[in-house]
Amino acid sequence: FRELYDVDLHIFKEDAQNNLYGLVMLSEALRLHQVLNEETEFKGLRSITIDNNKFYNRNLMGQGRYIHSLDFMGMEEGRHLSNGDIVLQNNLRSNSTINIHHEYGHFRGNQILEKDPDFEKEWRKFSIDKDGLSLYNKDYNSNSFENRGFVSNLATMNFDEDVAETFFRSIYRTEEFVLSLIKGHNRSLKGKIEVGISYGLLPKYFREFVLLIDGYNSYIRGETNNFQRFLNESETFLENYPNSIFSSRVNNFRGDLFSSKLNNFNIISNSDYFYENARRSYISSLNSYFKSINSYLDSLNGLTGLSRNISPKEIVNEFERSLIIFIDSMNNGDILLPINGINQYLLERKLI
Repeated sequence: FRELYDVDLHIFKEDAQNNLYGLVMLSEALRLHQVLNEETEFKGLRSITIDNNKFYNRNLMGQGRYIHSLDFMGMEEGRHLSNGDIVLQNNLRSNSTINIHHEYGHFRGNQILEKDPDFEKEWRKFSIDKDGLSLYNKDYNSNSFENRGFVSNLATMNFDEDVAETFFRSIYRTEEFVLSLIKGHNRSLKGKIEVGISYGLLPKYFREFVLLIDGYNSYIRGETNNFQRFLNESETFLENYPNSIFSSRVNNFRGDLFSSKLNNFNIISNSDYFYENARRSYISSLNSYFKSINSYLDSLNGLTGLSRNISPKEIVNEFERSLIIFIDSMNNGDILLPINGINQYLLERKLI
């Protein structure tokens, strides 16, 4: 992890050995942050410590020695420190990856405030009611957070949690977040998104990606006249932001749309065109600079499905085998998957 991401990882040996898949997901999170940081001047994390209840089973002297030896203070669940240390009081079987995105959102937000304190003032403009009173720390257990311009209940606690949650859900649970954003037509939440983009909390291309998801889903809902429009807009996005954290997903969207056309008997004469473009899109996703684990699996599944329509049985078997290879690599803790995938395996067998 230090070699790949310049991050020190502190974890109990048995936790790492027993949760190799968790290490892969941790690698995915750090790779995502690495790509984001290459687009801006933000600092990356310095260390991640994943502890579990064994810490609390130590006596006070043992706890003190443990903390001192790792050069940080604090053992709360999901603790971020200003120098780039994150402490998670759980193990890899828990939501470590999600927590790391959230805590890194704190760290990223703090860096923005150090550079430009106006960030908080601009953000808070969209966290007040019609009388100008703060909406933070009100109805914390209510399910109406979306109507009040928040992405989650946790975000309603205070400005810091609002920023961290908005970052996390924008870059990790993006499709789910965007659907909520579009459906709700919430002015306050959209205002925060614009502030986040302006100050660098969110990627500069986030707005364009939101529009792409909206266009893709409108086609899925049956608005077939949006097909060419989506293709044009997605192609422009990929040309402008070829190494973005969303490129693999955009290519998969394109692959899925081309694949859907193969099932339409009215255009069977153009089947080669749709097949080749679907295949090209899925392969482009596999070659993305940032390889999301889920997107990579979607690409392999897409190519496997295409092969069943047109390829000899031995090619189909090879693609099905590649899915097994990828899943085995995850379970065996191959932390290079978010960087390399299993592309070398696919190339050697001339599958891509």
